Amino acid sequence: MPHDVFLSYASADRAAADAVCVALEARGIPCWMAPRDVRAGEDWGEAILTAIGRAHAMVLVLSRHTAASVHVRNEVVTAVSQGLALVPVRVEDCQPGGALRLHLAGSHWLNAFPPPIEQHADALAAGVRLALAADATIELPRAQAAALVAAARAASQGSGPAPATAGP
Repeated sequence: MPHDVFLSYASADRAAADAVCVALEARGIPCWMAPRDVRAGEDWGEAILTAIGRAHAMVLVLSRHTAASVHVRNEVVTAVSQGLALVPVRVEDCQPGGALRLHLAGSHWLNAFPPPIEQHADALAAGVRLALAADATIELPRAQAAALVAAARAASQGSGPAPATAGP
């Protein structure tokens, strides 16, 4: 499945990840997430590596469960090593722990709480579009890329309908 975003989350945060995926895809941003997009009989690890390799950004659902997930840590390390833009989305008031703190040190994150995530969806989509527009591997006409960046900046500065805030 062609996708722009790889969605990484701890299994305990499946409902939040589903909500993030629905919100992005409703706004025209195709996502890849396991187990939804792992084909029957496919090797799980290979599917994850292939999906990260084909993505242009990673959306990381952050909660108190995230740092305890070895799978999430491995996905983040892989994404960082491949130069993917990280878009961390906190779904509860928490700080990234463990090795994730190191990998996310330079990333600005979106606070998508209190629920529902849908109320933060426009700001999330704007942030993801900004990350995608900065990805040099996506070939967009210059005017379209400029329009995406301008729209994402306008939405993140509060002119969009979402009342989300960003964190360090």
